Amino acid sequence: MANKKISELPAFSGSIDDNDVLVILDHSDSKTKKIGLGAVRNKLAPNISVVAEVDGSSGSPSVEVSESGTPTEPEYTFSFQGLKGPPGAASNDAITFTYIVDSNQALLDWANNATGNDYTNVLIKRGTWTLTKGIVLDTVGTKHVYGEPGSKIFVDFLTTLSGNFYCFSNNNSPGVSAEMIDSNLYDTWIHNVNIEISDRVSTSASGTIGGFTKVANLSNCSVYIHRDGSTGGKASHIGFSSCWFLDQCQAKISNSRSNGFGYRYCYNLTNCLAVNTAFGTACGYGTCQYLSNCKAYVKRNDTSVTEGVGSSYGYQNCEYLTSCFGSVVSSSSSYTNGVGCYNCVGISNCYMSGAYAGFYNCYRVHICVGISYSSSYPAFRDCQTVIGCYSPTGFVSSYASATSTYTCADTPNGGFNTTQ
Repeated sequence: MANKKISELPAFSGSIDDNDVLVILDHSDSKTKKIGLGAVRNKLAPNISVVAEVDGSSGSPSVEVSESGTPTEPEYTFSFQGLKGPPGAASNDAITFTYIVDSNQALLDWANNATGNDYTNVLIKRGTWTLTKGIVLDTVGTKHVYGEPGSKIFVDFLTTLSGNFYCFSNNNSPGVSAEMIDSNLYDTWIHNVNIEISDRVSTSASGTIGGFTKVANLSNCSVYIHRDGSTGGKASHIGFSSCWFLDQCQAKISNSRSNGFGYRYCYNLTNCLAVNTAFGTACGYGTCQYLSNCKAYVKRNDTSVTEGVGSSYGYQNCEYLTSCFGSVVSSSSSYTNGVGCYNCVGISNCYMSGAYAGFYNCYRVHICVGISYSSSYPAFRDCQTVIGCYSPTGFVSSYASATSTYTCADTPNGGFNTTQ
C-alpha cells in the first residue's frame, strides 16, 4: 500500500502486508507519524496509537481502527477524526488561513485593509487584542474568521460617539432578496470570535456601540458590553444587529446607562443566550424572527419605572419562537415592570416569566407556560389564539379565538388553557 496523505485517505479498507506502514500527516505537511503494521499481519495483538503534533489552530487528530475479514486474511479499517482546520471543516477541504492576528498591529492592519496581505481566511490567536477601528468584512475581503480558544477582541477607546460603531460589519445586509443572496454575503463564516467592549462615553450619545452587524453564519461567538466606571455607558448597546444564522452565540449587556439589546433585527437564531441589565430599555431579543431554544435573562436596573409594561422584555416584537425561555425580573420589589414576551407572534412550547406578565399582547401562543410574580398580575394579558397554555396566575383579556369570542379556559372552546 502506498503512503497517502490523510486528506487523500479519509478511510482505508484492504489487506495488509508485513512492510506496510500507516502515515499520519498533519495538513501543514510538516508533521508525520509512521505506524508499522507487520505485527498486525503476524497476528500479534495490535497496539496501535497515533501521535501527531499540531498547532493551536488544529483539532486533535485521532484514528479509529475496526477489524474485519478472516483470521488468515484480516482487514483493518482506519477512520480519521480531528484533522487540522476549524471545527466542521472536512479533511479534504480544510481552511488554510491566509492571515493571522497575533498582535494589536496585526488587528489594526486588518481593519485598515493594509496592502500586501490576504484577509480571506483569518485566524485570531489566543490572547487579548485591542481594536481601535471597526472591521468591514466585505471591504477587506474576509470570508472566514476563526478565534482560537482564549482569544478576545477588546475595545475601550470610545469616549464620545457620533453615529454607530460595530466591531465587525458588512456594507450590505445579507437579507433575503435575490440581489443580497447573489452578493455572496452568505459565504462568510465566523466562529468563536469573542468581543468585550468597555463603553467610556460619558455624554449623551445618539449612536450605538455593538459587536456584529449585517453578518451571516456566526457560531459560538460572544459579545460583552459594559459601561466603564460610573460615568461611562451612555451609548446604546447591541450585541448582534441585523445578523443571520446564529448558533450558540451569547450577548451580555451590563449596566448600560442607555438602551440595550442582546439581539436586534436578527434572523434564524438557535441555542443563543441574552443577558441584559441596562438602565434604559432592556431587551434580550428585539424584532427577531425564527428563534429556537434561545434564552433571555433581563433586569432593568432603573427603579424609577412605575408599574406596567415598563421597558424590560425578554422578547419584543419577535416572530416564530420555539422552545424558548425568558425571565424578566423587576428592578425592585416596589415596581413590577417587566414582560417575558411582548407583542410577539407564533410562539410554541415556550416558558416566559415576567414581573408584570409572561405574555403580553401576543398572538398564536401554543402549549406555553406563563409566570408572573404576583397574583395581582395574570401572566397572560391581551393575548389571542392561546391554545393549551398554563398560568398559575391566570389569563386576563386573553382568548382562545382570534377575536374576543372565546375567553381562555380549560374547555374546548376556551382552548384547554389552565391555571392548574
